[in-house]
Amino acid sequence: MPELHTTPLADRGESPAHSRLPSSALSAPPRPAERPSTAAFRRSQEGQRSRRESTRDLRHGLQDTLLTAATAAEAGRDADVRALLSVRPGDDSPSARLDALIRSALLARVDGDGEARGNLYAGDDRDEDRMIAAFALLAERTPLIRFGYAAANRAILAAAADAESLHIVDIGVGAGVQWIDLIDRLAALSGAGPRVRITGVDVPDAAGEVERALAELGLRLAAHAEARGVDLEFVGLARPIEAIEGFTRRPGELLAINASLALHHVDAGDGDVDEEDARGRVLCRLAALRPELLTLVEPEADHNHRELSRRLVGARRHYGLVFAILGEVLADDPAVRSALERGFFGREVANILAVDGAERVERHEPLARWQRRLSAAGFAPVACDRSGLGAELSGDGFALASRGAAVQLTWRGAPVLSFSAWKGAR
Repeated sequence: MPELHTTPLADRGESPAHSRLPSSALSAPPRPAERPSTAAFRRSQEGQRSRRESTRDLRHGLQDTLLTAATAAEAGRDADVRALLSVRPGDDSPSARLDALIRSALLARVDGDGEARGNLYAGDDRDEDRMIAAFALLAERTPLIRFGYAAANRAILAAAADAESLHIVDIGVGAGVQWIDLIDRLAALSGAGPRVRITGVDVPDAAGEVERALAELGLRLAAHAEARGVDLEFVGLARPIEAIEGFTRRPGELLAINASLALHHVDAGDGDVDEEDARGRVLCRLAALRPELLTLVEPEADHNHRELSRRLVGARRHYGLVFAILGEVLADDPAVRSALERGFFGREVANILAVDGAERVERHEPLARWQRRLSAAGFAPVACDRSGLGAELSGDGFALASRGAAVQLTWRGAPVLSFSAWKGAR
């Protein structure tokens, strides 16, 4: 609240005679002396307010410093970057924790630290069990994970309502949790659902761990489908999506392509919508398959820029929102919160800011740019049916918002994730 300033009466045009009165005559009547306990409480409140204002000023100052350091890093002034970043964030708020990770990413950039390069989740140092447990808790407490699965699976089942056979190509299948949900939805249908074939695509690794993981996923999904009475076939494909030319399509089979938090890893030419960049070529090849449906889930974020300062601003906006969510919903479990902030989202921040060129794989774009890309590639939007979706995505502060044919998950009014559905040109 701004300070209140009083103006002397003589300066406000009052009678000069008033200026001859004793100053005590112009002041407010004296208040009774405060009891020691009241005075101490007031001093405590004023001290807390002063500390909050000082922390806020320091935080804003640090954010300005981070942006200045990013500009210096772009210009190759490494010594200036190190000098600017000699001060560490001083509190444990979500914003300060994010600023600490941004600071580390900028230092890693000038130090040539290679840890943030390429596939962020294939290193030997991952505590995989802890991360799986952290994501399970995140899925339980928030709709951040469930939103994409629910929206996509509802759209897939709606498109395949009259189909006898359904082929789903999942780009970036990961642990395949989405398809456990789809199997359960198919089992709950009143009539017989379609036969389902899933091709799970994931980026290969030199050690062959991805191939083994895909084989294990196929066994888990087959067992779950059999237990639920669903006819399902799974094929794992360890290959970059950029290297895939097409998929075998069986007669009478409806084709749905699912891309949940995956296509932003494809190089995209630093933000220009261009059919000739790698992302544009991939989308054109997918459109040429003429799928009945493509489902896309992406963060509502903007990090695909050549300029480091623009990436920093975008990272603070998006991950500031994510860290605020984690700080609130996981306030009672700081270990899980820290695992997600540092072990997952922190790695994304590092890749966005510490790396350039082909090794920078976290290239998020906002919904409007994805819509332009997909339209340019030959896709047409499919309206998303929101009815009933909100009931599946309960969580304090979360809501759904329509954006044309798409739908967004918001938190306290700010968009976090976007879902859109498309069909290939016929």
